[in-house]
Amino acid sequence: MPYENKTNYTRRQLQNAMIELLEEKPFEKITINDIASHVHVNRSTVYRYYDDKYDLLETIEDQLLAEMNDLRDSFNPLADRLPLADGLEILKVHFKEFHALLGPNGDRNFEAKMLEGFSKRFNALIPNDSPENELAKSVIGATGFASLKYWLFNSDKIDGNQTIEVAEKILTKGALTYIRRLAQHNQQF
Repeated sequence: MPYENKTNYTRRQLQNAMIELLEEKPFEKITINDIASHVHVNRSTVYRYYDDKYDLLETIEDQLLAEMNDLRDSFNPLADRLPLADGLEILKVHFKEFHALLGPNGDRNFEAKMLEGFSKRFNALIPNDSPENELAKSVIGATGFASLKYWLFNSDKIDGNQTIEVAEKILTKGALTYIRRLAQHNQQF
């Protein structure tokens, strides 16, 4: 058991190093030496746990996507409640990871994988038998994802609950209705 704890600890340290390095520089410029020195281990320790930096990155992404997929699988779009608040909670718990992976130095494919995950649940419920259905699923998924990503990079300006409230209003009442309400509110002042 103690060896297993040490193994898990080392894995977490290496994953944290990758996330911290992604905040500093692009993935392409991160080396195994960078990761090893960040955690104060030698290169062979990194290779004991991961094949290369791509394997390390993929492991981090897969863990996060698994949590998002669990949320996606429990989502019932026919219910009154949207899962954005649950998605926000996952982002809060893994703020550093999502911030680094979706940031300017992160992996562009990770965003595509997340959006693909969002659309999978819709695909199970709504047939792909028309361009209108495809467009609706794309817009709804992109709106939800963009809202969560907006909060991730603007959490110092807007509260997570406000972000969810605005996104849910846009998704449930329509963007045009929401824009009109904002315009009317601004004209009153």
